[in-house]
Amino acid sequence: MGQTPNLNAAFGIATMLIGVPTGVKVYDWLLTMVRGRVRLTTSTLFSLMFMITFVIGGMTGVILANPPVDFNVHNSLFLVAHFHNMLIPGTLFGMFAAYYYWFPKVFGFRLSERWGRISFWCWSFGFYLAFMPLYALGLMGAARRTQEWFEPAFEPWLIAALLGAGLVLLGVASMIVQLWVSIRDRDSTRVPGGDPWDGRTLEWSVSAPPPEYNFAVVPKVNDRDAFTWMKQHGLAYQMPAPQEYEDIHIPKNSVVAPIIGAASVALGFALTWHIWWLTIASFVAIWAAVIARSFCSDTEQRIPASQVREEHEQWLREVSALPKTPREQETTAGNLGLAEEFA
Repeated sequence: MGQTPNLNAAFGIATMLIGVPTGVKVYDWLLTMVRGRVRLTTSTLFSLMFMITFVIGGMTGVILANPPVDFNVHNSLFLVAHFHNMLIPGTLFGMFAAYYYWFPKVFGFRLSERWGRISFWCWSFGFYLAFMPLYALGLMGAARRTQEWFEPAFEPWLIAALLGAGLVLLGVASMIVQLWVSIRDRDSTRVPGGDPWDGRTLEWSVSAPPPEYNFAVVPKVNDRDAFTWMKQHGLAYQMPAPQEYEDIHIPKNSVVAPIIGAASVALGFALTWHIWWLTIASFVAIWAAVIARSFCSDTEQRIPASQVREEHEQWLREVSALPKTPREQETTAGNLGLAEEFA
């Protein structure tokens, strides 16, 4: 981009070095599944596809770290393919995996696995079909930010990319249908026990949706995977002694943070497009909210121990009354439906 050879060398070496910690991360992610009972749920499928495509995008990034190569393909579709190879699977697929994984904890019912898988395959095939041809087009000389091309050799690759874009749109549509179907059928996919995935860590040891506080009683951690240890020793849903409950103090909800967030978006938009009246107004709104909040002294609410105990014991009684699937009888109590889908 018009830099000196010395600067290009520095940036090239730094970009190549990124591959070292990135490679370590990939091995870390893979090793988390070693000797585990991996179930190919939608969230797991998106996680695996994230790792595969992230590695491919990383390899093309190392190629672009070579200044002579980057000089030739920087303003071509090769760079566009690399960028999207990192942006979509490297970020979006990871976000999709988290969305499917955490959804039942937040809303209390699972998303449809059938429609999730349909969405996954549309996204996966669509992504590769849409962006892999761009590597070839970039090497053939197709420049980015070009409205139209007249080179006949580009046409088959562009058609393939267009078909891939159509599959991606089908993936988006499948996710919308999935959400609608899941909300419609939520009574049959509820997870009142709060642990639909046979979780290993403590966040799965509370109800779904969770209470506004973290835990009714501070859990005792005896192992790296604390919740798994509790389930193995029959302590996961044990009724605490009455004296273990204490008053819980948590911050009160405030409208200041949403105001600051909205005003910050407006400020960024205004600065980008040089809308000075909006710049001033949003800047004043941000600091007005901060100053107004500083005068508020009542920022904490107390949840009495009696209320915490009543809510927690009611949930434990509900969990103990839930029917158990064979898998749950081995490990945990209190969830419906997952075992049947993967039997």
